[in-house]
Amino acid sequence: MSDTKYIKLLWEFRGPGAHQTATHHEIHLKDFLKKQPLDPGTTGVEQVDEHYSVAFLIIQQPDLPLVKNSLRPHRAFLVDAPA
Repeated sequence: MSDTKYIKLLWEFRGPGAHQTATHHEIHLKDFLKKQPLDPGTTGVEQVDEHYSVAFLIIQQPDLPLVKNSLRPHRAFLVDAPA
């Protein structure tokens, strides 16, 4: 069993174009991962409802300071290892 902890970072978008904006934001998250010396993260978009979507990035806990200071997520919480 690994002691590695994972953090899910969220960027929240609201309004009629929320899902489209979150999908576009995921492109920037993937670009960031290509340019940084991080273990590959998991990105995605979740549509909560018609006017609320989130873009997310799951990273290992040691990478949190770099990502947090560079990308300023809206929320973050611990999660199980990505599948």
